[in-house]
Amino acid sequence: MNLEAHLQKYISFYLVVTMVCWGVSWPTSKILTNYTDVYTLMFLKFFLSAITIIPLLYLFLKPERLFHIGILKPLFYATLFLIFYNLLFFYGLKIGFAGLGGVIVTGSNPIFTFLIVALLEKIKIPKNQKLALILGVIGTVITAEIFSIEIFNIFDGGNLLFLLSSLAWSILTIISAKPKQLINPIVFTVYLYFSSSIVVLTFFTSFSSVIEVFSFDWLFWSNIIFTTVITSGIATTFYFYASSHMGASQASSYIFLVPLVAVVSSNIFLGEIPHFSTILGGSILIYSVYLINKK
Repeated sequence: MNLEAHLQKYISFYLVVTMVCWGVSWPTSKILTNYTDVYTLMFLKFFLSAITIIPLLYLFLKPERLFHIGILKPLFYATLFLIFYNLLFFYGLKIGFAGLGGVIVTGSNPIFTFLIVALLEKIKIPKNQKLALILGVIGTVITAEIFSIEIFNIFDGGNLLFLLSSLAWSILTIISAKPKQLINPIVFTVYLYFSSSIVVLTFFTSFSSVIEVFSFDWLFWSNIIFTTVITSGIATTFYFYASSHMGASQASSYIFLVPLVAVVSSNIFLGEIPHFSTILGGSILIYSVYLINKK
């Protein structure tokens, strides 16, 4: 059995593995914030992910078109929002709980994306999806414990940072939709990672900070390799591969596993004990996203 036949036969199994990787990447990313500054982590994430994807791109997808002039403008804006997302992502993890972040971002992101697209395209939202959006707002408020946040310590738990990062990712998703019509989405992702790494290295971090990571211990390297090579590189590439074979709607249904894995793995690796609000609000969020995607 060749690789292509093997992947298609066990595609559901590998999709579950992909979701597990995405979920576990929350506590592993938090561990990384204890070693170096956020900007150095961003550069490593972008650069290592890009060079990992390139050989996988030709192994799995074999795109015919590698460039189109029409991607330059969206690439510019996508680079800005990818950097903004990761800045909020890492700072949120630095001061907040990884499991909570996984629930908030994964749960609220589809809701933000749906709402923004509906507003931009002036789509009339059906009643059942309006209910889903209301439930999504309620779930977000409960999960992020917005009702208990005081104005002067609004950033203390990282909750608002997670919400803003989710919003940034939604905008990034919408911006990236147009170039996906011009070139393969994985090719665009490679350009996006490389451009983001160049911007971060040029304006926000230094070669000395990057070189310093080579003196870090095995725990840092095992987590950076898992977060970049395995998760952002291999797992994300396989998700695109699966989406092209079984349909984006069916593939995206597996994402419901990510918040659960994020909470469980954060408990295992970091000793985080999820609050009742995280479990209750997260459950409402997941159900609301299910209603939005239900046909």
